[in-house]
Amino acid sequence: MSHVTTIKSEFKDEKALEAAIRDVFGSVERNVEMQAYMTSQNAQVALCVRKKTAYTLADLGWRRDGEVFAVVADGMDLERQEIAAKLQALRQRYSYHVTVNAARTQGYTVREEKAEAGAIKLTLNRY
Repeated sequence: MSHVTTIKSEFKDEKALEAAIRDVFGSVERNVEMQAYMTSQNAQVALCVRKKTAYTLADLGWRRDGEVFAVVADGMDLERQEIAAKLQALRQRYSYHVTVNAARTQGYTVREEKAEAGAIKLTLNRY
């Protein structure tokens, strides 16, 4: 049976999270009610990817839980391998955005290179 599941994450920076979601899923909606799958357990979320965009049974959402954003999703979606892979890609893109934003704030220029197996190499320079 389908049910909405909330998973605590390490996502703290909302701007970096939104940028990462756009990188991985293509679009994101802000401050909406996400739709569950075959249940009335809809949830209010800060960031949402609609199921038609994510190719999931239900919408994927992120809502503030203290200082971090929790992932809100249908439990059946979280068991699917392709969704797990997308969430792993999201963690990588989130880390990328946090790092690049922090480096630029501190006066560094950032150069990005794609490495093997989807890895990203960042080179930081300050003149």
